[in-house]
Amino acid sequence: MGLQAARNVCSGTLWATLRLVVVDARSGIDGIEQAVLELEPGGELVGISELTGGVSADVFGLEIATVAGGRRRVVYRRHRSPGFKQQQQSITAKEYGLLAALHREGLAVPEPFLHNDTDAPNGPYMIIEWIDGSTNIGEGDLPGALEQMAQFLVGLHSLGPLSPQLPELEPIEDPLTAIGPHLPPTGSGDQVRASLASGALAYHPNRSVLLHGDYWPGNVMWRDGRLVAVIDWEDACFGDPMADLATARVELLCQYGADAMAQFTTSYLALTRDTVSQLRLDSLLIWELYVSASALSTMGDWGLPPDDEARRRQLTQGFFNRAARELTSP
Repeated sequence: MGLQAARNVCSGTLWATLRLVVVDARSGIDGIEQAVLELEPGGELVGISELTGGVSADVFGLEIATVAGGRRRVVYRRHRSPGFKQQQQSITAKEYGLLAALHREGLAVPEPFLHNDTDAPNGPYMIIEWIDGSTNIGEGDLPGALEQMAQFLVGLHSLGPLSPQLPELEPIEDPLTAIGPHLPPTGSGDQVRASLASGALAYHPNRSVLLHGDYWPGNVMWRDGRLVAVIDWEDACFGDPMADLATARVELLCQYGADAMAQFTTSYLALTRDTVSQLRLDSLLIWELYVSASALSTMGDWGLPPDDEARRRQLTQGFFNRAARELTSP
């Protein structure tokens, strides 16, 4: 799967409109129009908003004039080449089925309405609920937002492979096997290589749970200080909950600083004591090593502004160095 190997990135509001294009229903976007008619028979596509945030999917907000005379807004999400993230052709059906299951469970995810992963003219797509919100956390709302992020993740991790109604998902990769190509050409990277070669690093995973696969602030939407949706589930899988925790930790460090990372971690661990038995923390460092190495090796593909990329690289490298030091020190 390649955790964070080609992550969905935004700068600012994830689903903010970049440009609003008012379109005529005969302007050559046949695939989207066909999807609209299947969703809303007799309806007419009257507007498209291109939405920011992803490098592995094209995402648009659609405005539909209904036969009843009203207006309906939805999100049209079309995955790009399945090879972009080494995804299977069935990625759309997987994400649609997972969203449906999580929505039935009452989790804060967009409700899915329609999908087609077979003969769609523009490739596999799905249409999901439009969520009014932003990935920006309001001034003064950060402490409460971190607590809500922790609560959501603990709730998600309460779902395991045997949970009813969940679609069949792949297990997450073994971090010690997958990390090799991502290790940086630095002293700390060389130390990890040597430890891997000698068999000095051991991985003891926790029980398998449902993972988001890319749980970071850019995939969490807020309205009036309340978490209203977690989006972009294409990397979902089953595996060690420390994988999601490690991803969130390094991204919170980069976006909000060390104190926010520590608060989120404390909240998550405190909440898991009530819902998860015998949670092992010794695998957290392994996952921190992997997600930071993966981020460093692929960050150039994220489309970040140069200054932001340089800042994130510095923080992520420090995160990697600390994990490497703790794992390889005698």
